[in-house]
Amino acid sequence: MPLLRSILTSFVPSMKAVGVKTYRQLARETGTYAGMIEGYRPYLGDHEPPDRTARAQRARIVYELILAAEAERIAEVTALLARQGLAVTPAPEAWDAIGRWVLKHIEGSREPGSDRYAPYIRDRVGDPPPKQVDGESTTKVRPLWRSVAFDLSLLLGRHMIEALPGGRWIRDGEQRGREGSVLAAPLVAHDGKPAVHQPFANVSGFMRHALAVRLRVVSEVGSRLGDGLRWVTEAAETDFKLPSAEESFINAVREMAEEYGTPPDPADLELMLKEHGLTEMPALPPDLARMVRRNPT
Repeated sequence: MPLLRSILTSFVPSMKAVGVKTYRQLARETGTYAGMIEGYRPYLGDHEPPDRTARAQRARIVYELILAAEAERIAEVTALLARQGLAVTPAPEAWDAIGRWVLKHIEGSREPGSDRYAPYIRDRVGDPPPKQVDGESTTKVRPLWRSVAFDLSLLLGRHMIEALPGGRWIRDGEQRGREGSVLAAPLVAHDGKPAVHQPFANVSGFMRHALAVRLRVVSEVGSRLGDGLRWVTEAAETDFKLPSAEESFINAVREMAEEYGTPPDPADLELMLKEHGLTEMPALPPDLARMVRRNPT
């Protein structure tokens, strides 16, 4: 993995989006903060956060860099949590406890320019939030906590993978219909399921909301950090089977018949067969078969 990371990193400088800070740059804090998170070594990857990649090619490179760092970063954040007296187990309740620790200690950015960053917070409808509270940004997390979020996302994703049959990391661009995606955040997929889980989005969204709660910009605590694993457990226990190409074709024909009152004409049926990767008409249910036979050519 170190060799892979070295090879990939050699492409980083010329391909990074202009004006986007890398994790290495984020670690160079200049503000004065209350909590140093004793003993924690931040991630120093020389690439931008995975939600800031600008091109599909760039997303593939950053995705590989992130996974190359997985073991190292999980070890670092696991040691941090252990020093805080937190159990690191793939149980939703353990992640709820991690979430409570985040809620108590997370800090807003005190870096230059953070006072100009104040996106809309939906919890305060009609009432724009303050940009800062006692010098802390209400919406931009302290740079060091961006690294903690990165590490927690990898740990949460690994726990999701362990809880799922055939669980694995995938890139957004690997999903059908998403081939041109510019998002690099690793997702978690599993056998026979169409849905994917998003540990990076789960953690970063929780942290932004936790900061707003800690600074009393919003009052609603919102989702628990362990809810991501609860959704995984529910998904793993759901008896779901992806439809075959034949079943998908039949469902599409039925939907069109119900919407228009008649099934697709022969030319449309031919196109639909190709779209579903079929070379010949599958056996249709009796009601659809009768409709197709009656449909004029």
